[in-house]
Amino acid sequence: MKKFFIFLLCFFSGFINILTLFKYAYSISHFSGNMSDVAQKMLMKNLPASVKIIFLLVFSFILGGFLIGIIIKDTGEEYKKSYGYVMIVYGVLISLINDIPQLNKFLLYFLTFTMGSQNALFIKYRGSVVRTTHMTGNLTELGTNLGKIVRGEKELVPKVLFSFFQVTFYFIGGVLGTFSYLNFNSNSFYIFGICYMVVGVFHLFFSTL
Repeated sequence: MKKFFIFLLCFFSGFINILTLFKYAYSISHFSGNMSDVAQKMLMKNLPASVKIIFLLVFSFILGGFLIGIIIKDTGEEYKKSYGYVMIVYGVLISLINDIPQLNKFLLYFLTFTMGSQNALFIKYRGSVVRTTHMTGNLTELGTNLGKIVRGEKELVPKVLFSFFQVTFYFIGGVLGTFSYLNFNSNSFYIFGICYMVVGVFHLFFSTL
């Protein structure tokens, strides 16, 4: 059950990252590209606006992780159920912010805050803390462990499969996110919010991962 929950979080990251790329032209699940965008625009007279947006995105992502560090303990049953509550609250807020015109301009930053919180969830698999919003580390693990398997370390096969499915679910999230935005436009954020809530409720009932 724990693995499926992790895969769903990867799916959500791929889904929402595509939506923000379509609507805002910014990635929110990772920031290497955004920082490169600032560097590119340094000599294109667009630096002030870019710096402001990137700064707010980075700050929002860090703030999301900061909040999780305060409210969620990393031991005991309560901390596991807390993940569900977090997802339900965030799902509701995403839907509300998307629905209220006066708050809509803050949607990009709240979604980034959500990804920062999600990435900070203390989920362990085979002794390692799992991060679910970006796939660079998973691709590295996939390649490294495949090499070790070829060398004879067959016990790493489960880790390879785990990394593979994380990347696969992220990719599927991106594909469905693209389909959703092309067909439903900004209503796709409702879909994301509702699905986030549903998985949060699901997690509350199956938090004995």
